[in-house]
Amino acid sequence: MTLTPSRRAFICALSISALGILALASAALAQPAETPAKSLPELLGPWFGLFAVVISVGGTLYAFLSSPSKKNADAVETLNEIVTDQGKRIQTVEDELKHLPDRDSQHRVELALAQMNGRFEALDERLKPIAATSQRLSEFLLEQARKS
Repeated sequence: MTLTPSRRAFICALSISALGILALASAALAQPAETPAKSLPELLGPWFGLFAVVISVGGTLYAFLSSPSKKNADAVETLNEIVTDQGKRIQTVEDELKHLPDRDSQHRVELALAQMNGRFEALDERLKPIAATSQRLSEFLLEQARKS
């Protein structure tokens, strides 16, 4: 059992109350020698009522002071669950990021794509005369077909 601040406060209050009661009881028991001695129930009877009041006030204080700690414990438990869930989500994201390319790999891919684009443009320029020749040949064949 851990001692929360509210429990410590209750224990201190109870200890102080018990010390006060003991001091009053010892003062009541220390009577001058000329007074006749009373029986123990007569001496302690008034103090039992006071002791019952102190215990009930202490119990009320304990209940009042410990209820926020219960709420805080529930809130801490909820936060622990959230942190655990967030940790799992972060681990999932880190696992997914492991197989993705890093900055240098991405740069090499970009350079390769730029080089391929340059080659395609050069290939396009080389194919234009072939396309023009093909077009002229097609027109020539169509003219020959009409003449015959």
